[in-house]
Amino acid sequence: MRRVWAAVCTPLFALSIDSSAGDLIVVDLQLQPSPDTLRRGDFGTMRFTIENVGDSPLDLAAAGFTYRTSGTQSTLFPFRTNETPPCYFAIEGPSPRPGEPALDSLSLTFMPTPVAIGERRSCVVGFQVSPFAAGPFVQLFGFVALAG
Repeated sequence: MRRVWAAVCTPLFALSIDSSAGDLIVVDLQLQPSPDTLRRGDFGTMRFTIENVGDSPLDLAAAGFTYRTSGTQSTLFPFRTNETPPCYFAIEGPSPRPGEPALDSLSLTFMPTPVAIGERRSCVVGFQVSPFAAGPFVQLFGFVALAG
């Protein structure tokens, strides 16, 4: 069982679910304000929600996305909010090669673990739409879940 939600807007948002996770979780992503009103430089929040629909507790449940940190290929810049805990928020970025824009990734781990059968968890993250994004863009989001 899996449910995927996507919003089509000035920036285009889409979700992806790891194939093994698709049998374990139902996912939802909500953006505020409405994605169709977001413009360059605007701030908002993302609520990532998972529900354990598998038949065992989840040892790990996570969500995230990658993004460019500069230039016209930049998209969304995530940041912690007062609502982010208890989710674990981590940004990792490899050193860019000379002349290439940096590519960072946001990883959110739904805490505490394990996530019980039938339990729903949410992680809230703030974001800014890049002031330098070149028109409409596609932003992909991923979810992963592992059961022991």
